Amino acid sequence: MKNIVRYLSTLPKHLISDGYDEALKYLKGILPLKTHTFPTDMKIYDWVIPEKWTVEEAYVEDSNKVRLIDINKSPLHLISYSLSFNGRVSREELLRHLHSDSKRRNAIPYLAKYYERSWGFCVPHAWLERFSDKEYYVRIKSKFTPGKLKVGEAVIRGKHKSSVFLMAHLCHPVQANDNASGVAVIASVYRELIKRKAQHRHTYRFLFVPETIGPLAYLFENQDCLANYFGGFYISMVGHKAPLVLKHSFNPNAKVDRIAHYVLSQNNSSLEEFDLGDSSCTEEKIFNDPSFHIPVITLTRGCAKKEIYKYYPEYHSSLDTIKIIEQKSLEETVQKILQMIDILEHDIVPVKKIKGPFFMSKHKIYIDWNNEPRAHQYSKQILYNIDGKNSIFEICERFGIPFDWANDFLFKLSKKKLIKYKDIGS
Repeated sequence: MKNIVRYLSTLPKHLISDGYDEALKYLKGILPLKTHTFPTDMKIYDWVIPEKWTVEEAYVEDSNKVRLIDINKSPLHLISYSLSFNGRVSREELLRHLHSDSKRRNAIPYLAKYYERSWGFCVPHAWLERFSDKEYYVRIKSKFTPGKLKVGEAVIRGKHKSSVFLMAHLCHPVQANDNASGVAVIASVYRELIKRKAQHRHTYRFLFVPETIGPLAYLFENQDCLANYFGGFYISMVGHKAPLVLKHSFNPNAKVDRIAHYVLSQNNSSLEEFDLGDSSCTEEKIFNDPSFHIPVITLTRGCAKKEIYKYYPEYHSSLDTIKIIEQKSLEETVQKILQMIDILEHDIVPVKKIKGPFFMSKHKIYIDWNNEPRAHQYSKQILYNIDGKNSIFEICERFGIPFDWANDFLFKLSKKKLIKYKDIGS
């Protein structure tokens, strides 16, 4: 996974650009991606697909022709989707077009203005003292041309029509954690799921999108299928060293929300959770919009509410490099998502086949409370709730029983022909 992050974090992946196309091409070498394309000026509900942006050169020279800023050193120096400009400007005018972050003095901030026609540069705050001349030469050679916004999709089809989404944004130039880490994680989840021989219950759709307008365009193209969209997971900024946190969908009682809470809170009493409106939203806000109401939760790390810089000081800057990516963080995220998917796949309703309590010792499945008090308690809680209505997950959720333990215990009952199973459908 770290190799995926390493490569993607070298590419200038702007919204519609050659760098984004290169990233999608790279992923096609890993996954069987279908590409959905949407041409410039296509109307998507209240939005319009923007133009492709290409930049050939961009720099600022002082009066001695010394280049103080040059995108050849970092593509972050130029604000994404800047207009062309060629001419001399005063120090005061140049400073109006320079952007820096006083809290991160040595970092180049990342800024994009996809729908605002202007130009600007980003520099470390510590550089501002370098600009002492009265006049500067600014050269930006960029162009806006008709292009195609692209969404990559890999699908693992299941028995039911219901679709579960795993989504990550693929844009943002030369950023490792945001969001090459999310891309690497869901690519790894795909590869793990495809190894499984049994057919899945749900259909799983893996989306690699330009932020905001990408998922909106996807739903616009597939609006006849909205009734089949069960919910999903948006994975963002999960490679750094910080605890996983959960941002709920528009409906905290949706099954994907409850499963995510259940998995993440196992052996973790300090899980931090927050509501959809408690922080900035990107891809997940599209699916959760009242027009669609598809419950999509967000998995990220440490970025609770507005304290993103507390756990992730490298956010949207030149500090977001492969150096901050932890393989353990990536692997943990993959494992948690797989646990959630396992519950979605194996949750089912146990139904008693005989009346009255089971003669457990006769069937040699009694758990002695002296030897295994916790397991004994688990077994009682399960046995008292096999009513033909509660699913395995609902029982586990109510009593804090590990899902795998409950599944194994119920399997033993089914082998003794004491229970049968009823599919809960989609």
